[in-house]
Amino acid sequence: GLGDVYKRQCSSCDKGAAVMKVCDEGCIGCMKCQRECPADAIVIKDSLARIDVSKCVQCGHCSDICPRHIIKVQN
Repeated sequence: GLGDVYKRQCSSCDKGAAVMKVCDEGCIGCMKCQRECPADAIVIKDSLARIDVSKCVQCGHCSDICPRHIIKVQN
């Protein structure tokens, strides 16, 4: 998953601006998806978005608002 990509490419990064400087694919830990998820299905842990698929209603809002466009809804 994207968490693996983030850790492999950006293992020395904290989050936010540091990730943006060295990684085109990493979660920046901005928490926008967590704050705005209508199903409370997203938690930011270790500067990565973690989605609880048992809570996710696949509305796509997180995908729409992600500033890095790394969250994708799959049917």
